[in-house]
Amino acid sequence: MTQPPRKRRIVTFSPIEQEVVNLYTQAYCALQIAFQARLAESQRQLAIEIMANMSQLFLQRNMISPLEANYWSLLMFELTAQREIESILEKLARLKTAGLWGLPVALRWQLRQRQLTRKLADLDVKIQRFERNIAFVEKMYCRRENRSKARPQGTR
Repeated sequence: MTQPPRKRRIVTFSPIEQEVVNLYTQAYCALQIAFQARLAESQRQLAIEIMANMSQLFLQRNMISPLEANYWSLLMFELTAQREIESILEKLARLKTAGLWGLPVALRWQLRQRQLTRKLADLDVKIQRFERNIAFVEKMYCRRENRSKARPQGTR
């Protein structure tokens, strides 16, 4: 038995909400254009955070596809993992002077670093798949140019 197609939910906004949505849409489009250039690392990170937040808002209002919203969420996960690895590398560098007392802590951080490195590899595959499925019209430089920066030496 076939079911009739579901009707798309019509979203109505108050005038203030409409103005806010228009401003968010302008910002979203401007960031998409900005990603067509190679942004500085700090700008890229901030833009990913903003896009991830705005995409969730737009998804709630059926303004973008779930595929695109998930793409920005995955980029945010990748960014968070990269930041955590960088933080761990700094902690490990400081622990080298702690001697034997710092060994258990260092082992814990090295384990976490390896976990994150493996997770980054999985995320990389997922993000590449999303990029192929979305097929952005213009080339976007949302990800690190050299993703090996996030991977410490001696690991795969």
